[in-house]
Amino acid sequence: MISKAIHMLCRLTLVGLMVGTAATAIAQPHHDPGSSVISQLPLVQLSGSQFTADGKPIILRGCNLGCWLLFEPWMQTWHYPDQYSVDQILIHRFGRPAERRLMDTYRNNFVRNRDFKLIKSFGFNLVRLPFNYQRLEHTQPPYALRHHPLKWLDRAVDLAARNRIYVILDMHGAPGRQSTNKDTGRQNRDKLWSSPLDQKRTIALWRLIARHFRNNTTVAGYDLLNEPWGNFHENMVPKFEAFFPRVYKAIRTVDMHHIIFMPGVIRLHAGDISFWGSPASHGWQETAYTTHFYPGLFGSPTGLFGLSLFIHRQLPPLEMFLKKVHAAFYLGEFNVMHNKSWAPAALRRIFDTCANNGWAATMWSYKLLKPHGGATGSTWYMVSNRNNIRPISLKHSSYARLHNYFASMGTMPLAINKPLWNALTAKRPPRIKLPAIPPKTSLW
Repeated sequence: MISKAIHMLCRLTLVGLMVGTAATAIAQPHHDPGSSVISQLPLVQLSGSQFTADGKPIILRGCNLGCWLLFEPWMQTWHYPDQYSVDQILIHRFGRPAERRLMDTYRNNFVRNRDFKLIKSFGFNLVRLPFNYQRLEHTQPPYALRHHPLKWLDRAVDLAARNRIYVILDMHGAPGRQSTNKDTGRQNRDKLWSSPLDQKRTIALWRLIARHFRNNTTVAGYDLLNEPWGNFHENMVPKFEAFFPRVYKAIRTVDMHHIIFMPGVIRLHAGDISFWGSPASHGWQETAYTTHFYPGLFGSPTGLFGLSLFIHRQLPPLEMFLKKVHAAFYLGEFNVMHNKSWAPAALRRIFDTCANNGWAATMWSYKLLKPHGGATGSTWYMVSNRNNIRPISLKHSSYARLHNYFASMGTMPLAINKPLWNALTAKRPPRIKLPAIPPKTSLW
Protein backbone atom coordinates (compact mmCIF):
# COMPACT_ATOMS: atom_id res chain seq x y z
CA MET A 1 0.00 0.00 0.00
CA ILE A 2 0.99 3.62 -0.37
CA SER A 3 3.06 5.44 2.26
CA LYS A 4 2.15 3.04 5.05
CA ALA A 5 4.58 4.77 7.42
CA ILE A 6 2.14 7.65 7.93
CA HIS A 7 -0.23 5.32 9.72
CA MET A 8 2.11 5.08 12.69
CA LEU A 9 1.92 8.78 13.52
CA CYS A 10 -0.90 8.30 16.01
CA ARG A 11 0.13 7.50 19.57
CA LEU A 12 -0.87 3.95 20.48
CA THR A 13 -2.71 3.05 23.71
CA LEU A 14 -1.96 -0.30 25.32
CA VAL A 15 -4.35 -3.21 25.73
CA GLY A 16 -3.44 -6.88 25.25
CA LEU A 17 -4.01 -10.55 25.62
CA MET A 18 -1.03 -12.83 25.81
CA VAL A 19 -0.72 -15.74 23.44
CA GLY A 20 2.30 -17.88 22.78
CA THR A 21 3.73 -21.17 21.71
CA ALA A 22 7.04 -22.96 21.76
CA ALA A 23 9.02 -22.87 18.52
CA THR A 24 12.48 -23.73 17.31
CA ALA A 25 14.15 -20.42 16.58
CA ILE A 26 16.33 -21.46 13.67
CA ALA A 27 14.36 -24.32 12.15
CA GLN A 28 14.50 -24.80 8.39
CA PRO A 29 11.54 -23.27 6.52
CA HIS A 30 9.88 -26.62 5.80
CA HIS A 31 10.15 -27.90 9.38
CA ASP A 32 7.87 -25.48 11.23
CA PRO A 33 6.45 -27.10 14.39
CA GLY A 34 2.81 -28.12 14.24
CA SER A 35 0.55 -30.78 12.89
CA SER A 36 1.90 -32.87 10.05
CA VAL A 37 -1.64 -33.41 8.75
CA ILE A 38 -2.25 -31.30 5.65
CA SER A 39 -5.89 -30.31 5.11
CA GLN A 40 -7.02 -30.57 1.50
CA LEU A 41 -9.35 -27.66 0.88
CA PRO A 42 -11.77 -27.68 -2.04
CA LEU A 43 -10.62 -25.64 -5.03
CA VAL A 44 -11.92 -22.07 -5.16
CA GLN A 45 -13.47 -21.32 -8.54
CA LEU A 46 -15.78 -18.78 -10.13
CA SER A 47 -19.41 -19.16 -11.06
CA GLY A 48 -20.21 -15.92 -12.83
CA SER A 49 -19.41 -13.21 -10.30
CA GLN A 50 -19.44 -15.59 -7.32
CA PHE A 51 -16.55 -17.37 -5.62
CA THR A 52 -17.39 -21.04 -5.04
CA ALA A 53 -15.90 -24.14 -3.41
CA ASP A 54 -17.33 -27.59 -4.08
CA GLY A 55 -19.90 -25.85 -6.24
CA LYS A 56 -21.27 -23.78 -3.34
CA PRO A 57 -20.81 -20.02 -2.77
CA ILE A 58 -18.01 -19.18 -0.36
CA ILE A 59 -17.27 -15.91 1.42
CA LEU A 60 -13.52 -15.34 1.50
CA ARG A 61 -12.36 -12.89 4.14
CA GLY A 62 -9.03 -12.46 5.83
CA CYS A 63 -5.85 -10.43 6.10
CA ASN A 64 -2.53 -9.64 4.45
CA LEU A 65 0.67 -11.21 5.78
CA GLY A 66 2.54 -7.96 5.33
CA CYS A 67 6.23 -7.55 6.20
CA TRP A 68 7.00 -11.26 5.97
CA LEU A 69 8.27 -12.14 2.49
CA LEU A 70 8.65 -8.49 1.54
CA PHE A 71 10.09 -6.49 4.40
CA GLU A 72 8.42 -3.13 5.13
CA PRO A 73 10.47 -1.30 7.79
CA TRP A 74 7.58 0.85 9.04
CA MET A 75 5.90 -2.34 10.27
CA GLN A 76 8.87 -2.88 12.59
CA THR A 77 8.78 0.82 13.54
CA TRP A 78 12.14 1.26 11.80
CA HIS A 79 12.89 4.51 10.03
CA TYR A 80 14.20 3.18 6.73
CA PRO A 81 12.31 3.59 3.45
CA ASP A 82 12.31 0.05 2.06
CA GLN A 83 13.67 -3.48 2.13
CA TYR A 84 16.52 -2.55 -0.21
CA SER A 85 17.82 -0.02 2.33
CA VAL A 86 17.74 -2.61 5.12
CA ASP A 87 19.46 -5.21 2.96
CA GLN A 88 22.22 -2.81 1.96
CA ILE A 89 22.98 -1.86 5.57
CA LEU A 90 23.30 -5.51 6.57
CA ILE A 91 25.39 -6.40 3.51
CA HIS A 92 27.72 -3.48 4.14
CA ARG A 93 28.18 -4.46 7.78
CA PHE A 94 28.33 -8.25 7.63
CA GLY A 95 28.61 -9.34 4.00
CA ARG A 96 26.00 -10.86 1.69
CA PRO A 97 26.01 -14.44 3.10
CA ALA A 98 25.52 -13.15 6.65
CA GLU A 99 22.77 -10.78 5.51
CA ARG A 100 21.00 -13.72 3.89
CA ARG A 101 21.26 -15.79 7.07
CA LEU A 102 19.91 -12.95 9.19
CA MET A 103 16.92 -12.34 6.94
CA ASP A 104 16.20 -16.05 6.65
CA THR A 105 16.09 -16.16 10.45
CA TYR A 106 13.66 -13.26 10.37
CA ARG A 107 11.43 -14.86 7.75
CA ASN A 108 11.48 -18.18 9.56
CA ASN A 109 10.16 -16.60 12.76
CA PHE A 110 8.02 -13.56 11.93
CA VAL A 111 5.12 -15.81 10.87
CA ARG A 112 4.72 -19.35 12.20
CA ASN A 113 1.98 -21.88 12.76
CA ARG A 114 0.71 -20.03 15.84
CA ASP A 115 0.05 -16.99 13.67
CA PHE A 116 -2.24 -18.91 11.34
CA LYS A 117 -4.14 -20.18 14.38
CA LEU A 118 -4.60 -16.60 15.53
CA ILE A 119 -5.76 -15.55 12.07
CA LYS A 120 -8.31 -18.37 12.16
CA SER A 121 -9.56 -17.12 15.54
CA PHE A 122 -10.65 -13.86 13.87
CA GLY A 123 -13.07 -15.86 11.74
CA PHE A 124 -10.85 -15.63 8.68
CA ASN A 125 -10.40 -18.25 5.98
CA LEU A 126 -8.04 -16.39 3.64
CA VAL A 127 -4.62 -14.76 3.68
CA ARG A 128 -2.99 -12.69 0.98
CA LEU A 129 0.73 -13.42 0.80
CA PRO A 130 2.78 -10.41 -0.37
CA PHE A 131 6.17 -11.59 -1.63
CA ASN A 132 9.27 -10.02 -3.13
CA TYR A 133 10.43 -11.61 -6.38
CA GLN A 134 13.90 -11.74 -4.76
CA ARG A 135 12.75 -14.70 -2.68
CA LEU A 136 12.67 -16.67 -5.94
CA GLU A 137 15.35 -15.13 -8.15
CA HIS A 138 18.76 -13.50 -7.85
CA THR A 139 18.93 -9.75 -8.45
CA GLN A 140 22.02 -9.74 -10.67
CA PRO A 141 22.58 -11.12 -14.18
CA PRO A 142 22.05 -13.80 -15.31
CA TYR A 143 19.09 -13.65 -12.86
CA ALA A 144 19.26 -17.32 -11.98
CA LEU A 145 16.65 -18.91 -9.77
CA ARG A 146 17.62 -19.35 -6.16
CA HIS A 147 18.22 -22.76 -4.66
CA HIS A 148 14.72 -24.07 -3.84
CA PRO A 149 13.17 -20.85 -5.18
CA LEU A 150 9.66 -21.64 -3.96
CA LYS A 151 10.52 -22.78 -0.44
CA TRP A 152 9.05 -19.71 1.27
CA LEU A 153 5.84 -19.80 -0.73
CA ASP A 154 5.64 -23.53 0.00
CA ARG A 155 6.08 -22.88 3.69
CA ALA A 156 3.29 -20.30 3.77
CA VAL A 157 0.89 -22.48 1.80
CA ASP A 158 1.68 -25.48 3.99
CA LEU A 159 1.01 -23.56 7.21
CA ALA A 160 -2.23 -22.21 5.76
CA ALA A 161 -3.34 -25.68 4.71
CA ARG A 162 -2.78 -27.03 8.23
CA ASN A 163 -5.26 -24.44 9.46
CA ARG A 164 -7.71 -24.72 6.53
CA ILE A 165 -6.97 -21.21 5.31
CA TYR A 166 -6.78 -20.29 1.63
CA VAL A 167 -3.86 -18.30 0.18
CA ILE A 168 -3.76 -15.70 -2.56
CA LEU A 169 -0.21 -15.30 -3.82
CA ASP A 170 0.63 -11.61 -4.35
CA MET A 171 3.74 -10.45 -6.19
CA HIS A 172 4.25 -7.32 -4.12
CA GLY A 173 7.66 -6.52 -5.61
CA ALA A 174 8.40 -7.46 -9.24
CA PRO A 175 11.67 -7.46 -11.21
CA GLY A 176 12.47 -3.84 -12.02
CA ARG A 177 9.68 -2.79 -9.60
CA GLN A 178 6.18 -1.91 -10.78
CA SER A 179 5.98 1.58 -9.26
CA THR A 180 8.05 4.22 -7.53
CA ASN A 181 6.53 3.31 -4.18
CA LYS A 182 8.57 1.91 -1.30
CA ASP A 183 6.34 -1.13 -0.78
CA THR A 184 7.70 -2.67 -3.99
CA GLY A 185 10.86 -3.36 -1.97
CA ARG A 186 12.85 -0.53 -3.57
CA GLN A 187 11.44 2.95 -3.93
CA ASN A 188 11.88 5.24 -6.95
CA ARG A 189 12.72 2.33 -9.22
CA ASP A 190 9.76 1.74 -11.56
CA LYS A 191 11.72 -0.04 -14.31
CA LEU A 192 9.30 -2.88 -15.07
CA TRP A 193 7.20 -0.95 -17.57
CA SER A 194 10.17 0.22 -19.66
CA SER A 195 12.20 -2.99 -19.52
CA PRO A 196 11.30 -5.92 -21.82
CA LEU A 197 13.76 -8.04 -19.85
CA ASP A 198 12.11 -7.32 -16.50
CA GLN A 199 8.70 -8.04 -18.01
CA LYS A 200 9.99 -11.34 -19.37
CA ARG A 201 11.41 -12.22 -15.94
CA THR A 202 8.10 -11.41 -14.23
CA ILE A 203 6.13 -13.54 -16.67
CA ALA A 204 8.59 -16.43 -16.28
CA LEU A 205 8.29 -16.29 -12.50
CA TRP A 206 4.50 -16.44 -12.65
CA ARG A 207 4.68 -19.40 -14.99
CA LEU A 208 7.04 -21.11 -12.53
CA ILE A 209 4.72 -20.40 -9.61
CA ALA A 210 1.61 -21.53 -11.47
CA ARG A 211 3.21 -24.76 -12.64
CA HIS A 212 4.33 -25.52 -9.09
CA PHE A 213 0.94 -24.84 -7.44
CA ARG A 214 -1.35 -25.97 -10.27
CA ASN A 215 -2.67 -28.92 -8.24
CA ASN A 216 -2.63 -27.24 -4.82
CA THR A 217 -6.16 -26.33 -3.79
CA THR A 218 -5.05 -24.32 -0.75
CA VAL A 219 -4.01 -21.64 -3.24
CA ALA A 220 -7.09 -19.59 -4.11
CA GLY A 221 -5.44 -17.59 -6.87
CA TYR A 222 -2.70 -15.39 -8.25
CA ASP A 223 -2.65 -11.63 -7.58
CA LEU A 224 -0.36 -10.66 -10.45
CA LEU A 225 1.10 -7.34 -9.26
CA ASN A 226 0.48 -5.21 -6.20
CA GLU A 227 -0.52 -1.61 -7.00
CA PRO A 228 1.31 -1.51 -10.36
CA TRP A 229 0.85 2.21 -10.75
CA GLY A 230 4.17 3.35 -12.27
CA ASN A 231 4.97 6.93 -11.35
CA PHE A 232 1.37 7.61 -10.19
CA HIS A 233 0.88 10.23 -12.95
CA GLU A 234 1.13 8.38 -16.23
CA ASN A 235 -1.91 6.74 -17.81
CA MET A 236 -1.17 3.06 -17.21
CA VAL A 237 -4.07 1.60 -19.19
CA PRO A 238 -2.12 0.99 -22.44
CA LYS A 239 0.70 -0.67 -20.49
CA PHE A 240 -1.75 -2.84 -18.55
CA GLU A 241 -3.47 -3.89 -21.75
CA ALA A 242 -0.14 -4.84 -23.32
CA PHE A 243 1.37 -6.65 -20.32
CA PHE A 244 -1.21 -8.47 -18.23
CA PRO A 245 -2.73 -10.58 -21.04
CA ARG A 246 0.79 -11.94 -21.58
CA VAL A 247 0.98 -12.97 -17.92
CA TYR A 248 -2.46 -14.56 -18.17
CA LYS A 249 -1.45 -16.53 -21.26
CA ALA A 250 1.77 -17.79 -19.64
CA ILE A 251 -0.07 -18.97 -16.52
CA ARG A 252 -2.76 -20.71 -18.56
CA THR A 253 -0.15 -22.78 -20.39
CA VAL A 254 0.48 -24.62 -17.12
CA ASP A 255 -2.57 -23.97 -14.91
CA MET A 256 -6.13 -23.76 -16.23
CA HIS A 257 -7.86 -23.86 -12.85
CA HIS A 258 -6.65 -21.23 -10.40
CA ILE A 259 -8.19 -17.76 -10.36
CA ILE A 260 -6.13 -14.92 -11.83
CA PHE A 261 -6.71 -11.45 -10.36
CA MET A 262 -6.36 -8.52 -12.75
CA PRO A 263 -5.50 -5.17 -11.08
CA GLY A 264 -6.94 -1.72 -11.66
CA VAL A 265 -5.26 1.58 -12.41
CA ILE A 266 -5.16 4.34 -9.81
CA ARG A 267 -7.88 6.88 -10.48
CA LEU A 268 -10.31 8.86 -8.34
CA HIS A 269 -8.62 7.77 -5.11
CA ALA A 270 -9.29 4.10 -5.93
CA GLY A 271 -8.35 1.37 -8.33
CA ASP A 272 -10.38 1.72 -11.53
CA ILE A 273 -11.05 -1.63 -13.19
CA SER A 274 -13.75 -0.48 -15.61
CA PHE A 275 -11.34 -0.10 -18.55
CA TRP A 276 -10.98 -3.89 -18.67
CA GLY A 277 -14.60 -4.49 -19.59
CA SER A 278 -15.71 -8.08 -19.09
CA PRO A 279 -13.27 -10.96 -18.62
CA ALA A 280 -15.17 -12.82 -21.34
CA SER A 281 -14.36 -10.07 -23.85
CA HIS A 282 -10.68 -11.00 -23.48
CA GLY A 283 -11.31 -14.72 -23.58
CA TRP A 284 -10.29 -14.98 -19.93
CA GLN A 285 -11.55 -17.83 -17.78
CA GLU A 286 -11.39 -18.03 -13.98
CA THR A 287 -10.44 -14.36 -13.88
CA ALA A 288 -11.53 -11.77 -11.32
CA TYR A 289 -10.70 -8.11 -10.74
CA THR A 290 -8.94 -6.65 -7.74
CA THR A 291 -8.05 -3.28 -6.30
CA HIS A 292 -7.47 -1.54 -2.95
CA PHE A 293 -9.42 1.07 -1.00
CA TYR A 294 -8.20 3.23 1.86
CA PRO A 295 -10.97 5.70 2.80
CA GLY A 296 -9.31 8.80 4.19
CA LEU A 297 -6.12 8.46 2.13
CA PHE A 298 -4.94 9.72 -1.26
CA GLY A 299 -6.87 12.98 -0.91
CA SER A 300 -10.23 11.43 0.00
CA PRO A 301 -12.10 12.83 3.02
CA THR A 302 -11.29 11.45 6.45
CA GLY A 303 -13.50 10.42 9.34
CA LEU A 304 -16.99 8.99 9.17
CA PHE A 305 -17.82 11.21 6.21
CA GLY A 306 -14.97 9.67 4.23
CA LEU A 307 -16.12 6.16 5.19
CA SER A 308 -19.70 7.00 4.22
CA LEU A 309 -18.49 8.40 0.91
CA PHE A 310 -16.64 5.15 0.29
CA ILE A 311 -19.63 2.95 1.19
CA HIS A 312 -22.34 4.98 -0.51
CA ARG A 313 -20.62 6.55 -3.50
CA GLN A 314 -17.58 4.51 -4.47
CA LEU A 315 -18.89 1.01 -3.95
CA PRO A 316 -22.32 1.18 -5.66
CA PRO A 317 -20.84 2.06 -9.09
CA LEU A 318 -18.32 -0.75 -8.63
CA GLU A 319 -21.15 -3.14 -7.84
CA MET A 320 -23.06 -1.99 -10.94
CA PHE A 321 -20.02 -2.45 -13.17
CA LEU A 322 -19.25 -5.92 -11.88
CA LYS A 323 -22.84 -7.06 -12.38
CA LYS A 324 -22.83 -5.62 -15.89
CA VAL A 325 -19.71 -7.53 -16.93
CA HIS A 326 -20.41 -10.66 -14.83
CA ALA A 327 -17.10 -10.41 -12.99
CA ALA A 328 -15.99 -11.41 -9.49
CA PHE A 329 -14.13 -8.95 -7.29
CA TYR A 330 -11.46 -9.11 -4.60
CA LEU A 331 -10.74 -6.19 -2.26
CA GLY A 332 -7.08 -7.06 -1.73
CA GLU A 333 -6.22 -4.32 0.78
CA PHE A 334 -8.25 -1.89 2.84
CA ASN A 335 -8.32 -0.04 6.13
CA VAL A 336 -9.44 3.29 7.54
CA MET A 337 -7.36 6.21 8.68
CA HIS A 338 -6.89 7.30 12.29
CA ASN A 339 -7.15 5.34 15.52
CA LYS A 340 -10.75 6.24 16.26
CA SER A 341 -13.11 4.31 18.51
CA TRP A 342 -15.32 3.53 15.51
CA ALA A 343 -12.50 2.06 13.39
CA PRO A 344 -13.08 -1.62 14.32
CA ALA A 345 -16.78 -1.24 13.52
CA ALA A 346 -15.81 0.41 10.23
CA LEU A 347 -13.71 -2.58 9.21
CA ARG A 348 -16.56 -4.92 10.12
CA ARG A 349 -18.86 -2.80 7.96
CA ILE A 350 -16.49 -3.06 4.99
CA PHE A 351 -16.09 -6.82 5.43
CA ASP A 352 -19.86 -7.28 5.65
CA THR A 353 -20.48 -5.07 2.62
CA CYS A 354 -18.05 -7.16 0.60
CA ALA A 355 -19.66 -10.39 1.82
CA ASN A 356 -23.14 -9.14 0.90
CA ASN A 357 -21.87 -8.55 -2.64
CA GLY A 358 -20.08 -11.91 -2.80
CA TRP A 359 -16.66 -10.22 -2.90
CA ALA A 360 -13.49 -11.56 -1.30
CA ALA A 361 -11.65 -9.19 1.07
CA THR A 362 -8.38 -9.03 3.01
CA MET A 363 -7.54 -6.18 5.40
CA TRP A 364 -4.06 -4.71 5.82
CA SER A 365 -2.48 -6.17 7.90
CA TYR A 366 -1.88 -9.05 10.32
CA LYS A 367 1.10 -8.14 12.54
CA LEU A 368 3.07 -5.06 13.52
CA LEU A 369 5.93 -4.87 16.04
CA LYS A 370 6.74 -1.71 18.00
CA PRO A 371 8.90 -0.53 20.91
CA HIS A 372 6.02 -0.33 23.39
CA GLY A 373 4.16 -3.57 23.93
CA GLY A 374 0.45 -4.19 23.76
CA ALA A 375 -2.32 -4.02 21.20
CA THR A 376 -4.69 -1.12 20.74
CA GLY A 377 -7.88 0.01 19.09
CA SER A 378 -5.86 0.80 15.97
CA THR A 379 -7.15 -1.36 13.14
CA TRP A 380 -3.84 -1.44 11.27
CA TYR A 381 -2.82 -4.71 12.87
CA MET A 382 -4.50 -7.74 14.43
CA VAL A 383 -1.66 -8.67 16.78
CA SER A 384 1.49 -7.03 18.13
CA ASN A 385 4.20 -7.75 20.66
CA ARG A 386 2.82 -7.94 24.21
CA ASN A 387 5.96 -6.73 25.96
CA ASN A 388 8.23 -3.78 25.27
CA ILE A 389 11.00 -4.47 22.78
CA ARG A 390 14.53 -3.55 23.77
CA PRO A 391 15.91 -0.94 21.30
CA ILE A 392 17.80 -2.41 18.37
CA SER A 393 19.85 -0.73 15.66
CA LEU A 394 20.55 -2.10 12.20
CA LYS A 395 23.59 0.15 11.99
CA HIS A 396 25.08 -0.52 15.42
CA SER A 397 23.70 -3.70 17.04
CA SER A 398 25.93 -6.75 16.75
CA TYR A 399 25.23 -9.65 14.42
CA ALA A 400 24.42 -11.83 17.43
CA ARG A 401 21.99 -9.22 18.82
CA LEU A 402 20.18 -8.91 15.48
CA HIS A 403 20.08 -12.67 15.02
CA ASN A 404 18.70 -13.26 18.50
CA TYR A 405 16.07 -10.58 18.04
CA PHE A 406 14.87 -12.06 14.75
CA ALA A 407 14.87 -15.56 16.25
CA SER A 408 12.83 -14.35 19.23
CA MET A 409 9.95 -13.34 16.97
CA GLY A 410 8.87 -16.96 16.74
CA THR A 411 8.17 -17.21 20.47
CA MET A 412 7.68 -13.66 21.78
CA PRO A 413 4.34 -13.24 23.58
CA LEU A 414 1.75 -11.58 21.38
CA ALA A 415 -1.12 -9.25 22.19
CA ILE A 416 -4.41 -9.59 20.36
CA ASN A 417 -6.13 -6.42 19.23
CA LYS A 418 -9.26 -7.13 21.27
CA PRO A 419 -11.43 -4.23 20.02
CA LEU A 420 -10.84 -5.41 16.46
CA TRP A 421 -11.29 -9.09 17.35
CA ASN A 422 -14.57 -8.32 19.12
CA ALA A 423 -15.89 -6.30 16.18
CA LEU A 424 -15.00 -8.92 13.59
CA THR A 425 -16.23 -11.99 15.48
CA ALA A 426 -19.44 -10.66 17.06
CA LYS A 427 -22.63 -12.34 15.85
CA ARG A 428 -24.18 -8.91 15.40
CA PRO A 429 -21.99 -6.18 13.91
CA PRO A 430 -21.29 -3.20 16.16
CA ARG A 431 -23.39 -0.16 15.34
CA ILE A 432 -21.81 2.62 13.36
CA LYS A 433 -23.81 5.61 12.17
CA LEU A 434 -22.66 7.01 8.84
CA PRO A 435 -23.67 10.40 7.44
CA ALA A 436 -26.28 10.04 4.68
CA ILE A 437 -24.85 10.59 1.18
CA PRO A 438 -26.88 10.11 -2.01
CA PRO A 439 -25.52 7.19 -4.03
CA LYS A 440 -23.52 7.98 -7.14
CA THR A 441 -25.06 6.19 -10.10
CA SER A 442 -22.60 6.74 -12.97
CA LEU A 443 -19.81 4.21 -13.50
CA TRP A 444 -16.66 5.70 -11.90
